Amino acid sequence: MGLKESALKGFAWTLTQQVSVQSINFIVQLVLARILLPEHFGTIAVIQIFLSISQTLIDSGMTTSLIRNKDMDNRDYSTVFYMNLAFSVTMYAILYLFSPVISIIFNNSEITDVLRVLSIVLILQSFTNVQRTRLTKEMNFRLQMMLQLPSVLIAGILGVVLALNGLGVWSLVYMQIARFLVLTLSYMYRIRWVPEPNFSVSRFKYHFSFGYKLALSNLFTTTYNNMYSFIVGSMFSTRQLGLYTQANNLARFPVNNLTSALLKVTFPLFSKTSNDEQLKEAFKKITQSVLIIVAPCMFLLVVIAEPLFEIVLTDKWDESVPFFQFLCCFFILHPVNGYNINVLLVKGRSDLHLKSEVIKKSIGVFFFLLVIPFGIWGVLYSQAVGMILGVLINSYYCSQIIGYSLYEQIQDVFSIIVVSLVPMLVVLLLDGVLNELALALYLELIIISVLYVLLFMLSIKLFKIEALSQLVATIRPFLKR
Repeated sequence: MGLKESALKGFAWTLTQQVSVQSINFIVQLVLARILLPEHFGTIAVIQIFLSISQTLIDSGMTTSLIRNKDMDNRDYSTVFYMNLAFSVTMYAILYLFSPVISIIFNNSEITDVLRVLSIVLILQSFTNVQRTRLTKEMNFRLQMMLQLPSVLIAGILGVVLALNGLGVWSLVYMQIARFLVLTLSYMYRIRWVPEPNFSVSRFKYHFSFGYKLALSNLFTTTYNNMYSFIVGSMFSTRQLGLYTQANNLARFPVNNLTSALLKVTFPLFSKTSNDEQLKEAFKKITQSVLIIVAPCMFLLVVIAEPLFEIVLTDKWDESVPFFQFLCCFFILHPVNGYNINVLLVKGRSDLHLKSEVIKKSIGVFFFLLVIPFGIWGVLYSQAVGMILGVLINSYYCSQIIGYSLYEQIQDVFSIIVVSLVPMLVVLLLDGVLNELALALYLELIIISVLYVLLFMLSIKLFKIEALSQLVATIRPFLKR
């Protein structure tokens, strides 16, 4: 099977996995948002800050090392497994001890018990990291999807039932634990992989020598990304954090599903390219294909945000709408950033990845300190600047590796952004007219959506954008099989 066919097949199954799993999770979150309060989601958002940082330290970039190296045996996988398990137990112990301090910082006594219980998922995840890595290396995304579906479905049902019975924030806690417990058991039953009963110091040093630089850069990124939630939760309130987190998660949902699917496929795919020119061409086509879908989707969400939130989440989440609209505009850059990073990793330049993260985050933190006086909007402005910096700096280093300059990248995607942006601006100008008609929310949502899609398709024809037709032409033969 050629690179193109491998990419299409891998992307199809990964996208199916992302859409099916995340759609179930998304629907569950929407149902829970109608039952629970922003404060409950704010408490969980605080916990997620420390869990995400812990997970980065636990993995230490070693699973990525397993993927990028072609000749890995069971000793490599076993060594990484034991290190993941040891690191997870260590991180759980640290979080357990420091949970009272974290409660004081966020002025929320409930955090102590919640963090101590929910941190168990770190240990559960360590039992599946290597198995999931092996499936990714083999580009077996179909099996990953089949293993994830039951865990998300069972946990979602449990979470809703517990929320309806008045368990509040604990319904979210038990839902996450149930998800990872079911997933761990599913991997154990289906894959039946058993690590060797010995630990190789030499293999550990080999993978860690690559992974620690990647882990440090990921730690910078994770800490930096969670800095926003940390500041909102500690300086304002868990309610404000809940509102911000909901807007952030909803804005990330469409772009993360498509981008994450391709990120999982492109890393092993890029690893198989034979030369830089081939890698550059693959990078260009994938970026254009993703943006021709992501950009219009995100701008459409901007124009339908108000009726969408009112219908789906009820008016208790209305304060999240402007946050959501602002973030949608900048999350469009996420795929470009991710694919640039994949190129660096495929070329074994985790040192450049680390260097770029240090530069980006240092500038971002400096700007963040300047805009804190602007309150939660200052946090949003800083987040937007961070995303722009990420694209600029990662693109620069990528150009040094494969000769795909920042100017070329902008040139290749600029027209796609324009044809997606123009319809949004037109619809926003007409929004006042629609408001005067006092239409029902559902009808307003439908009219705005149809109007945007028609204007977008017209823009595609007027600007003669070929990315959409090329994407359709690429996918059509695959769909006929």
